[in-house]
Amino acid sequence: MKRIIHILLIVVLFTMNLPTTSVLGSQTSETTESTPESEANGNTTQQPTQEVDALNLQVRSAVLMDVDTGQVLYSKNDQISLPPASVTKVMTMLVIMEAIEKGIVSWDDMVTTSEKAHSMTGSQVFLAIGEKATLKQMFEAIAVYSANDAAVALAEHVAGSEDLFVNLMNEKAQELGLRNTRYLNATGFPYTDRFPNFNEPSGHTMSAMDIAVISRELVSKYPDVLEHTRKTFATFQNGVNMPTRNNIMLRNDWIDGLKTGFTDQAQYCLSATGEKNGFRLVSVILGAANDRARQDETLKLLNFGFNNYERQTMIRGKEEVKVVKVDKGKEREVALLAAQNLNIVVDKEGKHTYNQVIEINESIVAPILANTVLGRVYYERDGVMIGEPVSLVAKEDVEKAGFLRLLGRGIKDTFVGIFEGIADKILGIFSKE
Repeated sequence: MKRIIHILLIVVLFTMNLPTTSVLGSQTSETTESTPESEANGNTTQQPTQEVDALNLQVRSAVLMDVDTGQVLYSKNDQISLPPASVTKVMTMLVIMEAIEKGIVSWDDMVTTSEKAHSMTGSQVFLAIGEKATLKQMFEAIAVYSANDAAVALAEHVAGSEDLFVNLMNEKAQELGLRNTRYLNATGFPYTDRFPNFNEPSGHTMSAMDIAVISRELVSKYPDVLEHTRKTFATFQNGVNMPTRNNIMLRNDWIDGLKTGFTDQAQYCLSATGEKNGFRLVSVILGAANDRARQDETLKLLNFGFNNYERQTMIRGKEEVKVVKVDKGKEREVALLAAQNLNIVVDKEGKHTYNQVIEINESIVAPILANTVLGRVYYERDGVMIGEPVSLVAKEDVEKAGFLRLLGRGIKDTFVGIFEGIADKILGIFSKE
């Protein structure tokens, strides 16, 4: 008898040390334990299958994106690297805004015009060598008038030189997971005397998708930038008038930015953003035939989004999503809460199916602190993640169970398992009769 008890205790202790693996939620229509590639790349490089292109946009490439979720609602040739012209300055503005946020520079800084900044051609406010203006004035010259001389002056002020600033731009592109962007200068103007390959595929290029990601980052992280980009007219300190280059805003007051661009190689380009009823979209057009076409195709794209889609909150922050097993805890389960609202953009006509996916960490072992991330939840359409995942966090602390509690639990589980096995065999015998 002692020998039997001894063997039983060995079995119990062995089972106590086995890890408990949480199975992904059965209440979801699809589940996976792998990390989707779309999350690793900003959740914007993969898209659900699109219907036949009904918009027939007369452009080289285009993207329509929801600012809140990053969800792509329309795309055409979105990964092709093309010359972006002054749409480059969306990244220029983003890097400057980050420098302000970090305290590297401030809006009230006096920015001195260098000989290089003075020498810029194309759109400019005719800065004189040594001329000083506040960073805010220089930034406004970029946002409203696309001034190349102001862009170079600010690049030098932030990083010490334009080349060092361009390094920051390329580093930011890598941080955002952009695959088809490479910067050679801070303006997007094709100075081919310095960069002979500027207009080549290996030169200064961006894709429509990358521009959409940058534009979304800019307006979502720094919404105050719209106070500058929405201006239709401003005057620089030296008396130079600065009418907006973004003429689409003169036709539609709900459009409040973002950046135009034109060169012979790039043709007419535009990253635009607009908001209706709290629903903000970003559109990108590259390679339109003229300014009017650029405006018309942008309006067609934005109206398509506002007319056919709406944002829905699928899960609210702090809402209980799932209960999972905990290994070696005083409590054997813990509830998982959504860390924040999970929003997605859905078609108004209900033509598509959106499947909830819950992913749980492979091993959940006590002790666990409340708000520890133990998984994530998101939605799929056509097998592709849409929007962004939301973390699932522990609702409360789970303390580690003591030895005696684990021992008693192990004995109980072992006997339950034995008797369940016996019961199954007995039922199996009778079921054959």
